[in-house]
Amino acid sequence: MRAVQLNPGDSVTHLHLADYMSIQARHDEAIAEFKLALELDPISCVHVAFLGMILHRARRYDESIAQCKKALELNPYYPNTFWFLALSLEQTGQLAESIAQLEKAVSLSGGSHFRALLGRAHALGGDRNKAQTILDELETLSGQEYVSPFDIAVVYAGLGDLTSTFKRLEEAYQQRVFRIIELTLPMFDNLRSDSRWQDLVRRIGLPN
Repeated sequence: MRAVQLNPGDSVTHLHLADYMSIQARHDEAIAEFKLALELDPISCVHVAFLGMILHRARRYDESIAQCKKALELNPYYPNTFWFLALSLEQTGQLAESIAQLEKAVSLSGGSHFRALLGRAHALGGDRNKAQTILDELETLSGQEYVSPFDIAVVYAGLGDLTSTFKRLEEAYQQRVFRIIELTLPMFDNLRSDSRWQDLVRRIGLPN
């Protein structure tokens, strides 16, 4: 908040404040703040796409999908747009299309984050063999270079292996992996009743 007061004309400060508000489940405030960022920089594909994530966290999936499509018109090669779009497509029951979008993200980036999300999506779609293949690849890769345990947890969660999921999430917490803030995303809503999820978000400082 102080950064915005000191430099109200900087779109990035508004973006970061909106992101913080969104993570803390202050969704209406976050969306309003993010729109200020867009007024300052309306043609940034990064900004336009990230509003899709802010809307996704607010469970405004149709708006999120529309926002991501706007971002793709500005830049059809920004991998995060496909990630944000895929998450909202999944929540509206369009799992096959969600998988297609994640495949595009993987082809553009190849990062373990996108591969993990694709593995999870395949598991949710009933193709456990593809999900297991991606999981095995990530586990093998983690022996050669750093792979976030959060990413591996994402695939385990899709496969329904909650013991392994929470083991990897705890590793991510101990390593201070930034993306552990994603625990409050809709994709983890099925874990909310689990005492291990509740304990973890409490320690992180996320809203329960």
